[in-house]
Amino acid sequence: MSESSLTHQEAAALQDLEKLSADRARAESEVEQTYRARRQAEEKAFQDALQRLTTTAKSETDAIQAKYQATRAGLVKQF
Repeated sequence: MSESSLTHQEAAALQDLEKLSADRARAESEVEQTYRARRQAEEKAFQDALQRLTTTAKSETDAIQAKYQATRAGLVKQF
């Protein structure tokens, strides 16, 4: 194998490695952006669900408390 051919192969291999490195960097960046966007969406969905659950729980607690107070007042009045 001549030195010129070996040098040409080394240069081609280096170009391939540089291209693969650039491709990987782009892919890593894309994966990171996708991950962050998905994580943000999931966090927003969680916060929305938590807010709905908190509101529902408070409403139910208030309704039960009011019913208890009305029942208690009726019993106190009765006895």
